[in-house]
Amino acid sequence: AAAALAAPRAAQACTTVAISAGATSDGAAMTMHTTDCVECDFRLALVPGRDHPEGAQHPVYGIAAAFPRFHSDRATIYQNVPDVKPLRHIPEVARTYGVWEASYTLMNEEGLTFGESSCSSKLTAAGIDMADPATGKYGEAYFSVAALMQLGLERCATCRCAVKTIGALAEEYGFYGESFMGGETITMADTTGEAWVFHVQQDFSTNHSAIWVAQRVPDGHIAVIANEFTIQHVPEEETDDFMFSSNLRSEAIAAGFWDGNGDFNFQQVYGTKSVVGDNLYATLREQWIYSQVAPSLDLQLPMSPTALKFSYPVDDKLSVEAAIALLRGHYDGTEWDLTKGIMAGPFGNPKRIEGGTGLKEVKGALPRPISIPRTSHVLIGVASADNAVALFGPDEPATTVFAP
Repeated sequence: AAAALAAPRAAQACTTVAISAGATSDGAAMTMHTTDCVECDFRLALVPGRDHPEGAQHPVYGIAAAFPRFHSDRATIYQNVPDVKPLRHIPEVARTYGVWEASYTLMNEEGLTFGESSCSSKLTAAGIDMADPATGKYGEAYFSVAALMQLGLERCATCRCAVKTIGALAEEYGFYGESFMGGETITMADTTGEAWVFHVQQDFSTNHSAIWVAQRVPDGHIAVIANEFTIQHVPEEETDDFMFSSNLRSEAIAAGFWDGNGDFNFQQVYGTKSVVGDNLYATLREQWIYSQVAPSLDLQLPMSPTALKFSYPVDDKLSVEAAIALLRGHYDGTEWDLTKGIMAGPFGNPKRIEGGTGLKEVKGALPRPISIPRTSHVLIGVASADNAVALFGPDEPATTVFAP
């Protein structure tokens, strides 16, 4: 299932979480993100804030996740690598914020922080370095999710600004996912205490624009995204809790996904179960976190991710340490406990290597935890107004050491 979501030089089936300020013990909204990628360039770069002259251009490099991400004067680590030329350029803004970044941009100097998860979509998505597998031809869309995250954090201090900025850029220049049948999710948190979930995919009519929707995580709630769209009911007009592209409904009608009548459910209209299916690949990770933070709900594990809500309220406010523990778990104490059973061996080893002949010959699937051997790096973004911090860890959550 993870391989189906993968593309060359792209992260593969990441998990991300958005936590509102009212759900944390210190009152700071948070994002969490595991970058699950066997070949991603996880080197940490500090990109300084800059003033740009009139007429300056911002380079666009495509997905650019594997080493070397690119060659430029953007940060010191990019200067001594082989020359990787930009594929496109767009006009630069007068001032950009300083950011920390690895394969994905993590947090900026204003405390705005992002996470990411690739999501299956009904729509195709060729781009400047993503070819249509049927024709071998590249598309005209400029922006992968990594490029959009970079622009959002360079240009915005709040989630609301980032949603509008990223959405407008994706519509103007085009978006493509990290797989040909892929959309993307960006989780966001800022120092005002807000947390948002942003879904984006390529448009149907031109293949050179985007369809997007964003929803604010209610205060006191946590939202988990595990490779499936989670935003469901979208109002007809934007509200304080919802923002979306003007073509949200018209593109669904044009593609034959919606007849224009009744409630508009983004997850059901644009999402698909063709990649992860009803095999718990997404729902097991989502339900695990929700069951840990809100045991009073007695939330049962559904087969389909469409059976879960967009977000759930927490029983007790989460500390940073408690949030990290959510990513490190291996379904301990449940029927899916990866430290138990014959595959755990005599020493209770929770690691499972995906792929191989056995998984092809024997029907079924291994439980997919959040912490897996092919995790490249982990982010805990704490958007505190007093002391925003990006806790970064190479390797998987269960074995990494987080550094602020």
